[in-house]
Amino acid sequence: MNVRAQAVGMASQFQNVTNLIVNQFFPKFLTKCGFYAFYMFAGINFLLALFVFFYVPETRKVKLEEIDVLFGGNNHVEKGANLMNMASRDVSIAEQGRGADDIREARGPMHMDDTKEVETRIENVQRSA
Repeated sequence: MNVRAQAVGMASQFQNVTNLIVNQFFPKFLTKCGFYAFYMFAGINFLLALFVFFYVPETRKVKLEEIDVLFGGNNHVEKGANLMNMASRDVSIAEQGRGADDIREARGPMHMDDTKEVETRIENVQRSA
């Protein structure tokens, strides 16, 4: 699944929920505390700036899809590229009219989930030809 789409969706939803909470909370807080209410928000922003400065790694010139590696996750870019290369090779074998046995032989050992996805793509190519 596309990491960028998931990240944008989660960020947008989090922003909407946070705006709802602040919009419900701030008018009452402002009437009780007056101008001092703004000092609370300034303090929160200061603490968040310190957190980002000391704990969040630099992500300049790093693609969004590769940021997961910085936080200890898998490199989905390489995994996706390998899957796409394998799928395009399998499709080219299928377009040459060779069978599934030739594809399995060229592919070598792999995970069952990947095999099913690639075989579905090959069947679609063979049906359209």
